[in-house]
Amino acid sequence: MTAILAITPTLIATDVEACAQFWEGCGFARLRQEKHGDGLGFVLMQGHGLNLRYRSVEHLLSDGVPKAPRTHGGGSHLFVEVDDLAWAARMVDDAFVAMPPRDTAEGMRELAVLDPGGNVITLAERLPRAADGPDARSMAHYR
Repeated sequence: MTAILAITPTLIATDVEACAQFWEGCGFARLRQEKHGDGLGFVLMQGHGLNLRYRSVEHLLSDGVPKAPRTHGGGSHLFVEVDDLAWAARMVDDAFVAMPPRDTAEGMRELAVLDPGGNVITLAERLPRAADGPDARSMAHYR
C-alpha cells in the first residue's frame, strides 16, 4: 500500500533568517540550512514534532521553479493548533498582530500574527466543550 508520509509547509520569504529566528522563539530548531547569495536561502526547522521550511525567492528561482505571483514572499497562511493560546501568544509577542484574539463558531480561540516574511500564522486553542453544546471537534456541521 502507498501512503503519504508527511506534508511539510514551505513558506517563501524575502528574509529567511528573520523567519528562522521567529520560529526559534517558538521552540523550533534548525535542522538544515543553505546560504544563497549574501543571505540564508533555505532553512528546515523542527519543533513540537513538526517540520517547517522557508525558502527565499532567489533560492526558489535558482531551482528553475517558474516565477509566479505567490513567490514574492508572504501570502501563505498556517493554521497552528496549540494547547495554550496564552503561552503561544507570549512566544510571538513581538510579531505584528494581524487579527486580535477571537472565539469562533467552530469552538476555537484564535490569534493571527504575521511572521517576518509576511505570512499569516493563526494560533488556535480548542475551547472547552459546553456540557449541552455541540462538540467543537465534530465536523458534522459542515456536512
